[in-house]
Amino acid sequence: MIVTRHGDKRTRKRVGVNRSAVERTARKALMNGVARHETKGGLRRYLDALYHYNRSAEHMRVWGEKVWLFTDKNILITVLDLPRKYKNRANGIVKKGDEPNARNSEPQEKGIEEEIPSGETEGDPLKDISAGDGGRTDDQADEEGGIR
Repeated sequence: MIVTRHGDKRTRKRVGVNRSAVERTARKALMNGVARHETKGGLRRYLDALYHYNRSAEHMRVWGEKVWLFTDKNILITVLDLPRKYKNRANGIVKKGDEPNARNSEPQEKGIEEEIPSGETEGDPLKDISAGDGGRTDDQADEEGGIR
């Protein structure tokens, strides 16, 4: 993988990786990114406009909310930020055979039902207290001779 000086500088600035990780990151973008022909709608039109502006960018990839421009010989030309209005669309695209990204997969809900400790029953725990009898049940009140 060859990275131009401009591509190196833009990758470090826009992606936030150090110099030694630029080539590795560019390779990942080329291999795992979504190609222009795999997109549709407004994102496709945006990438087509980029291609017509810079025809030496034969291979475009959308990866990590960035647009990666490569020549036909897989030389990284530059990295562009994907406009905000296309980011949701780009995050929703999953290549065949790829697992969905963690941010795209919905979390599975764990059981949130609370267990009732033994000896307690379901119901309103404040029901008996709010009656004004100090929390005594009707049976307790009868045994004690009624309400005091």
